[in-house]
Amino acid sequence: MKFIMTTMSLVLISLAGYSQDHSHHPKHNMILMGENQIFASHIVYKEPHNYQVLLQIDFDEATRETYLASKKMHPEDLFILLLDPMDIKDIASQASISGTILYENPDGQRTQVITNVFIPKENFKIIYFDEVPLSLKAGEANQNPQFKINVIKCDDVDNSHGCNPQPKNPCRHGTMCN
Repeated sequence: MKFIMTTMSLVLISLAGYSQDHSHHPKHNMILMGENQIFASHIVYKEPHNYQVLLQIDFDEATRETYLASKKMHPEDLFILLLDPMDIKDIASQASISGTILYENPDGQRTQVITNVFIPKENFKIIYFDEVPLSLKAGEANQNPQFKINVIKCDDVDNSHGCNPQPKNPCRHGTMCN
């Protein structure tokens, strides 16, 4: 009897540990961009979101059609693939990724478009992956030349670098301006 109770206790403890082990991974917001080719960019923040990940995604036909139709209906909104809980640093070894497609309006209100989006490994390609250093103090990245972002600024006079002039009217952060 003691053996059975001990065995049952170990099984229950193991199951509890197993379920808790997987629940500590967060969901990850990935901005969706594009129409012919669709890309998703992880929104970088503090740990565990300190990974810059850029994916090229091939949605199944139904998901693609729904996403594109919703994007046409809400052109000013930000579209997001909210990945189900996972360790983002292991995305390259995942057999699949899954989540929810939603959009966020300028007021920050989110609306789900498609739930239970499933993307098998053969339908997503990692274009870029890098860990963002956590050791930087606030503002240090802007002063350290190692972490300077290569930005080309365009103005009304200079159309070099193949870029268009800045728009006359201000646009909402995170959107493309015409």
